[in-house]
Amino acid sequence: MLSALALIALLNFAVSLISSATAARLLADLRLRIYEHLQSLPHEFHENHRQGDTLALMTYEIASLSHFLTGTLVNIPPLLLTVVGAVFLMFRIDPLLSLVVPILVPAFYLILKIVGRRLRGLAQALQQAEADVIGVFSSYDNIVDHCCLAWNRLVDQPWRIMTLGLRQWAHGF
Repeated sequence: MLSALALIALLNFAVSLISSATAARLLADLRLRIYEHLQSLPHEFHENHRQGDTLALMTYEIASLSHFLTGTLVNIPPLLLTVVGAVFLMFRIDPLLSLVVPILVPAFYLILKIVGRRLRGLAQALQQAEADVIGVFSSYDNIVDHCCLAWNRLVDQPWRIMTLGLRQWAHGF
């Protein structure tokens, strides 16, 4: 029995290792292909779309795919083995219970699907907010201009700097 558990653990480790390495290679290739595709798009595309929208979509979608490939997909083989073992044990322990569970599992699945659809709207709002934040700056010069403007505003208000120096935590150094 102990050797069977050790074999299962070893197989789970091997599947996870191989799946994670494959997923990492796929994602690296996907990132490269997306970057090349963005570079090959006509100049008008980049003028008509905000930079933040493109970057947020690219990072969000690749992060979602990465999570699926390295988190969800890797765990499917061990989970299937666990389900088969659980069904076998349930049927040996209580055949009536093993008939009720297949009815309850789809009900829970439907509930999770409904909740997931509501969460999808929140995820899209988060993605749009991220695009809005990234899209504030149109170029590096624009970033430098904003930083200079913020610095000049701070310099024009010396009392703010003085109040920072008067705080208790500032005297500990």
